[in-house]
Amino acid sequence: MNMEINKNKFLEGLKEQFESADAKNITFDVKFSQLPTWDSLTRFSIIASIEDNYNVIITAEQLNSFETPSDLFSYLQSEIK
Repeated sequence: MNMEINKNKFLEGLKEQFESADAKNITFDVKFSQLPTWDSLTRFSIIASIEDNYNVIITAEQLNSFETPSDLFSYLQSEIK
């Protein structure tokens, strides 16, 4: 699948999965573990969003292994090329 991921669109889509208090603090370098709403429901929403938007299946264990949105973005880029 030869698809380019738009970095800004990715970050905006990720922000939509978090409650607004955290969404405004999300950058590519923020650590997921430092966000108060980084919980199982948020993680499930991210997993579903990634599958819907990028057709990439990611497990909860994989998602938990990423420290930052940048890590997740890099993984997605490697999966869709």
